[in-house]
Amino acid sequence: MNILMSTSECFPFSKTGGLADVVPALSEALLKIGIRADVFMPFYSFIDRSEFSKVMDLRFETLGTLEKCAVYECERNKVRYFALEHPYFSERSGIYGESSFLPYRDNLLRYGVFSKATALFSANGPEQYSIVHLHDWTTSLVPLFLKTIKSRAKTVFTIHNLAYQGVFSPLDAISIGTPLNRNYILDGKINLIKGAILESDYVTTVSPTYAEEIQTEELGCSLDKYLRERKDSLAGIINGIDLDVWNPETDPMIYKNYSVEELDDKKKNKKALQKDLGLEKRDDIPLIGMISRLASQKGFEELLFEKKPSALERLLKRGDVQFAIIGSGDERYEKELISLETKYSNLKVIIGYSDKSSHRIEAASDFFLMPSIYEPCGLNQLYSERYGTLPIAHRTGGLKDTIIDADENSNSLTGFLFDEVTSDEIVKKTERAINFYKERERMKRAIKNAMSSDFSWNNSALEYKKIYNLLTKSLRRS
Repeated sequence: MNILMSTSECFPFSKTGGLADVVPALSEALLKIGIRADVFMPFYSFIDRSEFSKVMDLRFETLGTLEKCAVYECERNKVRYFALEHPYFSERSGIYGESSFLPYRDNLLRYGVFSKATALFSANGPEQYSIVHLHDWTTSLVPLFLKTIKSRAKTVFTIHNLAYQGVFSPLDAISIGTPLNRNYILDGKINLIKGAILESDYVTTVSPTYAEEIQTEELGCSLDKYLRERKDSLAGIINGIDLDVWNPETDPMIYKNYSVEELDDKKKNKKALQKDLGLEKRDDIPLIGMISRLASQKGFEELLFEKKPSALERLLKRGDVQFAIIGSGDERYEKELISLETKYSNLKVIIGYSDKSSHRIEAASDFFLMPSIYEPCGLNQLYSERYGTLPIAHRTGGLKDTIIDADENSNSLTGFLFDEVTSDEIVKKTERAINFYKERERMKRAIKNAMSSDFSWNNSALEYKKIYNLLTKSLRRS
């Protein structure tokens, strides 16, 4: 059984979010259980070409225009990565746009070309693929193109975040040179993810709870009706994490490596980060970390603006807690965080993103705050638990599936969950964590619970294998 993963981003070659981490980690996990999974991705201009070699040329038409593409290959950790060279990718500076706020106007054409190339490569490349596994809206047209070329390959479509749907004007469809059926139309506009939901053989998303949530009107993003139609071929499979990259025992980016047996060394990370950030060196109060896009989805409206004083300011005023926050996004949230930092010495803010700083905050913090309105899976709570940093989070999506709350099982708890994202609830649950920190023996036991949790990709890979087997059986029967 050979699988082809089609994705618009893939770490370490390209990345804007968690999708980039998922694809290579899942591919490596599948390989360990005997399933070869190759990755097909765009060859963006910023990707280092030195380790790639040319495999083949691809030629096809879009509305009378001959698209001249080339496919390059490299191998990492025994996974083969195939990169599509085309001016739409290799001559642009960004992935989806010049910035996250300025998407390219021709993204339908760009990812239409990528989707058609995926279909053709799956049928005519060095391997014959029985399953093409698609990730998010940028690959949504692949099922349509596979049918156009009469491929027998089955498709699995994974929704990483239903809010990003690939919505375009109907006029844009002319550019890709293939008629779109009504499955790709919603409210008079092209909706790529709707098409993929209805055209793919199987649909998955990144946690069991999120699979249920997106079938409701509240979190279905206007697609709940179509997801309910596919409920018999819809599954939620929790993402894993790369245990080699996120391992406090070997992580080269943190100040001091530690293990569940050597928790005193975790405290050394806290002292070192406090020194680097200019926070007072104190072990008698907790340090709460946040690593996030500064966006309304992540709960920053409720954290910073819902009430005056805000939830964050009310917590800072206590004086018996410290915050280290790293992220970028909405300018309004950035300005408010910087303003609060000037007023409170127990808050340090880093605008931007740094991989090293992220690892260090995970290792040094006692708690990790995630007040997301919704969270399909979430990865930071998994990283946090791996590093013995207890999450404080909204009971939604993957957060609900991966955090054992104190109210549910006080002996097995790995974090704290609140039921509503409001200023008061954020404060209430965070204050509970602050008080819990003083109970040193219970805190130590909770840290050990968290660090002992299994968030490897092994279980997830086995769940995907079940789906692949189901589809290949139907393929043999057809």
